[in-house]
Amino acid sequence: MGSAIVDKGTDYYMLVCVDGFDGDGTAVSAFDLAKFRLQALQWPLYENTGRINQLGKSDYCLVYVGGASGYGQAIIGETVIRDVVSELGGGYPQETLTELDPASKYVIFADVRI
Repeated sequence: MGSAIVDKGTDYYMLVCVDGFDGDGTAVSAFDLAKFRLQALQWPLYENTGRINQLGKSDYCLVYVGGASGYGQAIIGETVIRDVVSELGGGYPQETLTELDPASKYVIFADVRI
């Protein structure tokens, strides 16, 4: 991953992605879903996401991929949060891999390293 992209004094979090399904019910590997989210510079957060209300600007995140398919059980990237929003819009693209559960918030990334 190279050198860290974090400044001292920020909080650290782990974003976790597991195997899932797209809006058509087609299986999507955790790695493909995480890669899509990182390339889109956004990550959905759900009602049961731990510390959902503590994530904030400049916080540092590692991205962990669970699941049984390729790259499972590994950290695949790191990122810094640019913003946390309650809905997409205002210049943020809508995620095209539709989730079965609606997101409560979205993390918008400033910088990503895969």
